Amino acid sequence: RPCPTKCVVYYFEATVVDTGERGALSIGLAQPSFQRTRHPGWEPHSYGYHASDGRKYHDSERGESYGPTWGQGETVGCGFEAASRAIFWTRNGQFLGVGFYGVPVPLYPVVGLHSAGERLKINFGQEPFAY
Repeated sequence: RPCPTKCVVYYFEATVVDTGERGALSIGLAQPSFQRTRHPGWEPHSYGYHASDGRKYHDSERGESYGPTWGQGETVGCGFEAASRAIFWTRNGQFLGVGFYGVPVPLYPVVGLHSAGERLKINFGQEPFAY
Protein backbone atom coordinates (compact mmCIF):
# COMPACT_ATOMS: atom_id res chain seq x y z
CA ARG A 1 0.00 0.00 0.00
CA PRO A 2 1.22 3.52 -0.69
CA CYS A 3 1.83 6.04 2.10
CA PRO A 4 -1.47 7.82 2.77
CA THR A 5 -1.36 11.49 1.80
CA LYS A 6 -4.34 12.44 3.98
CA CYS A 7 -2.64 11.73 7.30
CA VAL A 8 -0.13 13.94 9.06
CA VAL A 9 2.71 11.40 9.21
CA TYR A 10 3.18 7.90 7.81
CA TYR A 11 5.88 5.89 9.57
CA PHE A 12 7.34 2.38 9.74
CA GLU A 13 10.37 0.77 11.38
CA ALA A 14 12.81 -2.06 10.72
CA THR A 15 14.74 -3.84 13.44
CA VAL A 16 17.93 -5.59 12.35
CA VAL A 17 17.59 -9.24 13.35
CA ASP A 18 20.74 -10.33 11.49
CA THR A 19 23.26 -8.32 9.44
CA GLY A 20 24.17 -11.40 7.43
CA GLU A 21 27.43 -11.59 5.51
CA ARG A 22 27.78 -7.90 4.60
CA GLY A 23 25.28 -5.82 6.57
CA ALA A 24 24.28 -3.99 3.40
CA LEU A 25 20.80 -2.96 4.58
CA SER A 26 18.66 0.05 3.70
CA ILE A 27 15.26 1.54 4.46
CA GLY A 28 13.25 4.17 2.62
CA LEU A 29 10.40 5.07 0.32
CA ALA A 30 9.96 4.63 -3.42
CA GLN A 31 7.55 5.30 -6.26
CA PRO A 32 5.88 2.39 -8.10
CA SER A 33 8.48 2.51 -10.92
CA PHE A 34 11.31 1.68 -8.47
CA GLN A 35 13.51 -1.22 -9.61
CA ARG A 36 13.09 -3.69 -6.74
CA THR A 37 16.43 -5.41 -7.29
CA ARG A 38 18.31 -2.29 -6.13
CA HIS A 39 18.68 -0.51 -2.80
CA PRO A 40 16.31 2.41 -2.17
CA GLY A 41 17.99 5.65 -3.16
CA TRP A 42 20.14 4.22 -5.93
CA GLU A 43 17.34 4.71 -8.44
CA PRO A 44 15.67 7.98 -9.57
CA HIS A 45 12.30 7.28 -7.94
CA SER A 46 13.51 6.20 -4.52
CA TYR A 47 14.94 7.54 -1.26
CA GLY A 48 17.00 5.53 1.21
CA TYR A 49 19.12 5.54 4.36
CA HIS A 50 21.85 2.88 4.29
CA ALA A 51 23.22 0.91 7.24
CA SER A 52 26.79 0.39 6.10
CA ASP A 53 27.72 4.06 5.66
CA GLY A 54 24.92 6.09 7.31
CA ARG A 55 24.37 8.05 4.10
CA LYS A 56 21.06 9.12 2.53
CA TYR A 57 20.50 8.38 -1.12
CA HIS A 58 18.33 9.61 -3.98
CA ASP A 59 19.13 8.80 -7.61
CA SER A 60 22.77 8.16 -6.69
CA GLU A 61 25.12 5.39 -5.66
CA ARG A 62 27.32 7.88 -3.79
CA GLY A 63 24.76 9.39 -1.43
CA GLU A 64 25.18 12.29 0.98
CA SER A 65 26.34 12.42 4.57
CA TYR A 66 23.31 12.02 6.86
CA GLY A 67 23.44 9.93 10.03
CA PRO A 68 25.24 7.18 11.92
CA THR A 69 25.72 3.67 10.62
CA TRP A 70 23.39 1.00 12.03
CA GLY A 71 23.39 -2.74 12.50
CA GLN A 72 22.52 -5.78 14.59
CA GLY A 73 19.77 -5.17 17.16
CA GLU A 74 19.14 -1.57 16.13
CA THR A 75 15.80 -0.14 15.01
CA VAL A 76 15.63 2.32 12.15
CA GLY A 77 12.45 4.12 11.09
CA CYS A 78 11.35 5.99 8.00
CA GLY A 79 8.60 8.60 7.95
CA PHE A 80 6.73 10.69 5.43
CA GLU A 81 5.24 14.05 6.46
CA ALA A 82 2.42 14.64 3.98
CA ALA A 83 2.00 18.44 4.11
CA SER A 84 5.60 19.19 3.12
CA ARG A 85 6.12 15.83 1.38
CA ALA A 86 9.22 15.35 3.52
CA ILE A 87 11.03 12.09 4.27
CA PHE A 88 12.80 11.61 7.59
CA TRP A 89 14.54 8.78 9.42
CA THR A 90 15.04 7.70 13.02
CA ARG A 91 17.56 5.42 14.70
CA ASN A 92 16.81 3.69 18.02
CA GLY A 93 13.98 6.14 18.74
CA GLN A 94 15.97 9.30 17.93
CA PHE A 95 14.93 11.67 15.15
CA LEU A 96 17.77 12.11 12.63
CA GLY A 97 16.26 15.00 10.71
CA VAL A 98 14.55 15.48 7.38
CA GLY A 99 16.45 13.93 4.52
CA PHE A 100 14.39 15.17 1.58
CA TYR A 101 11.63 17.75 1.03
CA GLY A 102 9.02 18.03 -1.71
CA VAL A 103 9.19 14.44 -2.88
CA PRO A 104 6.64 13.22 -5.45
CA VAL A 105 3.86 10.81 -4.52
CA PRO A 106 2.73 8.04 -4.42
CA LEU A 107 5.43 6.48 -2.26
CA TYR A 108 5.71 2.95 -0.92
CA PRO A 109 7.73 1.65 2.05
CA VAL A 110 10.80 -0.32 0.94
CA VAL A 111 13.84 -2.00 2.46
CA GLY A 112 16.97 -3.29 0.79
CA LEU A 113 18.87 -6.48 1.64
CA HIS A 114 22.03 -7.47 -0.20
CA SER A 115 23.75 -10.56 1.17
CA ALA A 116 22.91 -13.99 2.52
CA GLY A 117 21.51 -14.10 6.05
CA GLU A 118 20.36 -10.47 6.30
CA ARG A 119 17.04 -10.27 8.18
CA LEU A 120 14.84 -7.38 9.26
CA LYS A 121 11.70 -7.34 11.38
CA ILE A 122 9.29 -4.76 9.94
CA ASN A 123 6.83 -2.86 12.13
CA PHE A 124 3.95 -0.96 10.48
CA GLY A 125 2.36 -0.18 13.85
CA GLN A 126 1.33 -3.65 14.95
CA GLU A 127 3.72 -3.10 17.89
CA PRO A 128 4.72 0.12 19.70
CA PHE A 129 7.32 2.10 17.77
CA ALA A 130 10.77 2.87 19.18
CA TYR A 131 10.23 6.49 18.04
